[in-house]
Amino acid sequence: MHSAQWQARRRSRTSNSSVDTHGGKIVLMKVADGHLYIEMTGGCQGCASSQLTLRQGFERMVRRAVPDVIEIIDVTDHLRGQMPYYRPGS
Repeated sequence: MHSAQWQARRRSRTSNSSVDTHGGKIVLMKVADGHLYIEMTGGCQGCASSQLTLRQGFERMVRRAVPDVIEIIDVTDHLRGQMPYYRPGS
């Protein structure tokens, strides 16, 4: 595993401690050519705030630690989320 992949995995563990409180997880699925593919599970899958969590939380942490990351791609099927933490209108 090369350095960028290792650092991204480490950051994903750190960010999971914060999304854990909402019953969610961010899983690093793949690293390829500077692109990180992540999947959001649990309370994050289908949550209306998931993109805010991803872009303002996880992505900022990763980019600070691993500046050579080109893009973070969310491969989550958010429509299949069964227990999103935040549901609009509730």
